[in-house]
Amino acid sequence: MVYPLCVRWEKVGKFIGTYNRTLDEKGRLQLPPRLVGEEKGPYYLMRGYEGCLSVYPAAAFDALVEKFEAYDFLDPKARKLLRLSFGSAEKLEVDGHGRLAIRKELLEKLGLEKEALLLGALDHFEIWKKETYEAYVSEGEDFEELASSLAKGE
Repeated sequence: MVYPLCVRWEKVGKFIGTYNRTLDEKGRLQLPPRLVGEEKGPYYLMRGYEGCLSVYPAAAFDALVEKFEAYDFLDPKARKLLRLSFGSAEKLEVDGHGRLAIRKELLEKLGLEKEALLLGALDHFEIWKKETYEAYVSEGEDFEELASSLAKGE
């Protein structure tokens, strides 16, 4: 599957598009300028959903923290989600070459060795193993059914 090169929608400052990237031998990932625009970091990396890593700029991460703070810590499900999410979180700085260094353990957990897919998701972007993303897209509802059911509030 070939993914088109898309540009970031500068007017709203949201992350959009899909980008193929190669990890170097030290686990560093070159950030596409068209994805991140002028956003130089820091970024917050954490466990994402469906087998990806989620990467948030500082303002979006702060907004996410506020949402999580609204959960009742006495609720066992809320505690578990909070622990799984923020126990995996870490602050990352972009190096002078526009790269993020990702811990080896996280890369191994995702099965990322060389090829990675960066996917814009509005307030953040995601890092996927290409095969995992392709399997995710191919399962379940198709695009039209999903859009229709969400539009109907189902």
